[in-house]
Amino acid sequence: VRILDVAANATGAKGIAALARSPYAAALRHLDLGYNHFGQSGLLAVAEAAPLRNLTNLDVCADLPEPTWIASAAALQPFFERLDMPNLRQLVLNRHRFPVAAVRALAASASLARLQILDA
Repeated sequence: VRILDVAANATGAKGIAALARSPYAAALRHLDLGYNHFGQSGLLAVAEAAPLRNLTNLDVCADLPEPTWIASAAALQPFFERLDMPNLRQLVLNRHRFPVAAVRALAASASLARLQILDA
């Protein structure tokens, strides 16, 4: 499987972490996790997952009610700092709030050097 779309199917942090650790995920090039409730632990599981290093497209669009956007914003800086996807060309981050520290981490990420499309 090269393209996996599990968007908007109530996949939580544990499900996302299990997917990220799966050796079968190494074949994926496009992963859509958008509109799931994965929180900081899910984001970090994706960022640190060795099997996902070959992704070229990643969608982690948030599905969060507005009161939780502040917590979501706090999750973005460690996500960018730990992201290890050197082939990533497209990253979708809609519905996340971006504090200055997260923007700086995104700009400094060597893993995003080949990024062509940032949808935020």
